Amino acid sequence: MAAKQRLIKGRQLVRTEKMAAIGRLLEFPDSVIDAISPGHSARKAVQRQRASASISPSRLLSTSTSASTSNIRLPTAESVVGAADGPAAVSLQLSTSGAGSYHADSSGFGGLTFGYDLGVIGDALLALRPQFRLTCPEQELIVSALPLGAFAGSLLVSPLMDRYGRRRILRANCALLIGASAALTAAPSLWLLLAGRLLLGVGVAVCATGECLYASEVAAPKRRGALVSANELGITLGLLLAYASGYLLLPNWRLLFALPGLLALLQLACLQPLPPSPRYLLAMGRRPQAEAVLKRLRRGQIDADIVGELLGIERAVRLESGRRVADLIRSDAYGGYRRRFLIGCCLVLLQQLSGQSCLLYYAPTVLMSVGFRTSKEQTLAAIGVGAVKVLSCIVSLALVDRVGRRRILIAGSAVMAAALAVFSIITAVAEQSFKRSSGSNYTIGICLESTIDLNSNSSSAHSNDTLSSGSVFDNLSDTTPGGFVALATLLVFVAAYSASFGPVVWLVLSEIFPASLRARAVGACSSLNWLAGLATSVSFLSLLQGIGAPGTFGLYCGVCCLAVAFSAALVPETSGKSLERIGREFERSRSGGRSGGGGGISGIARLRRWLSATAAAGGSGDGTADGRAGDGRQQLLLVPVVED
Repeated sequence: MAAKQRLIKGRQLVRTEKMAAIGRLLEFPDSVIDAISPGHSARKAVQRQRASASISPSRLLSTSTSASTSNIRLPTAESVVGAADGPAAVSLQLSTSGAGSYHADSSGFGGLTFGYDLGVIGDALLALRPQFRLTCPEQELIVSALPLGAFAGSLLVSPLMDRYGRRRILRANCALLIGASAALTAAPSLWLLLAGRLLLGVGVAVCATGECLYASEVAAPKRRGALVSANELGITLGLLLAYASGYLLLPNWRLLFALPGLLALLQLACLQPLPPSPRYLLAMGRRPQAEAVLKRLRRGQIDADIVGELLGIERAVRLESGRRVADLIRSDAYGGYRRRFLIGCCLVLLQQLSGQSCLLYYAPTVLMSVGFRTSKEQTLAAIGVGAVKVLSCIVSLALVDRVGRRRILIAGSAVMAAALAVFSIITAVAEQSFKRSSGSNYTIGICLESTIDLNSNSSSAHSNDTLSSGSVFDNLSDTTPGGFVALATLLVFVAAYSASFGPVVWLVLSEIFPASLRARAVGACSSLNWLAGLATSVSFLSLLQGIGAPGTFGLYCGVCCLAVAFSAALVPETSGKSLERIGREFERSRSGGRSGGGGGISGIARLRRWLSATAAAGGSGDGTADGRAGDGRQQLLLVPVVED
């Protein structure tokens, strides 16, 4: 009798948990869940599950197929994918200790290595130039070797990750970074320096792509933004570390190149205890391992939630397994793939064409332009720029999951445009002032060669081109208020970029692509990113020479204005949503709402409606453009309604 009573209670508990799980999968409110399962809300179910014996996912699946055990069946894979993913159903909460902290540490160390490798070359060139007697073309070759290697690496990393897994490639990349660091540290000639920089570029590309991809596949929707953005925080910390190391270690450039090897060792240590990506395991047909990984990552959750998540991921991977990379651009027949790819490509292009990479690669030249003449002053000012980037990225970490990706992109782009507009005006005023005072035109040297006394931290720069009439920046540096205002606007620009486009673009890229194509799609966008960054950095000094500083920064300001419009019209809001739900919203947007009756609206149409509504509100005080309120389904559209 006692055994029978325990069996009855166990069946009642299983039935209650399944009822609550179904309600959460369908996003029922708590009142409805309590009604269909009286006295068993989600919180009580979790507490009862922890107190009672654990019920494995396999037992739940088996009991759901038996009518004698329960009259309620767990939802099938089709129904899970068809229904909206509620927060509880797709909650991927990581433990505050253990695996979760290692995820953040790994992303942080990968970004730290990335940022240090980007920023160290500026200070290292101060010592490399006299020792190797480098000409200006040779210096440019050393600087450009890293983005060239990164472009090649971005083409290789995606197919390798799809074949061998995210975690395994990240570990191999640490060994590559250690080898590149050793080659640079012991380099006796220019050619070995170039080889080391090329290898370093390949490793940097893997860090940029792999870290964000892995974190997005193991993190929870509520924590995915923070974990992926931890990579950007690591990048800014790496830049700050590079500037500070240059100030402390120069003229010993070999020590500067040895530090990336130590950072790679730390990253390798953080990667050791990490599990493989559950989505990758399901794509490879290893369902038991994927189930075990999910149970490890989702400590403290009831097994019914894990089952629902596993079914949803499995169904999504199965639907997308037959897709090819060509589907990204061939047509929109499969879930709006071409739309996703175009959004990703435009985001990385806007990110690089905003001019931020020019500040990164030509920081000494830009800082010299606002009045920092000695190498000590330039390095200290660069440390200040790095500190601003770190603080801004911390702010982004706190806001990215609360405010939302799309709003941060819009606000950040607007601030970047305003800062560049002010800087362009300042340089234009300084140019006119210089022309009036000297009665001659100015030129800007394309290739600067410096005679640097590293012991005295001073430098004197001269150009291969004619600078007999002076430079607009000479007059700007003589005007102390204008120089400080120019520096302040540059810091505002750096802060806005580091809080918005820096982390959020890569976060959105890791979220909008389907599981079977995510690695290759992000890799393709990363390749385009490196190409755009290379083109921007190479053309920066030529633009200064051709159209002047006002025209150059005005051009970048125009790009930022385009970024505001693009983010408002076409970028989806992905905050707090599972990757599967994001994919279904793209499908709903592609179909134009024909299947749901609510009507998916494209980004351009939504922007047109918003502009019409704004004009109507300005004329009549009515905030509607067409007099129709729309149904509730339109609140689930790809691009949310812009609210005043």
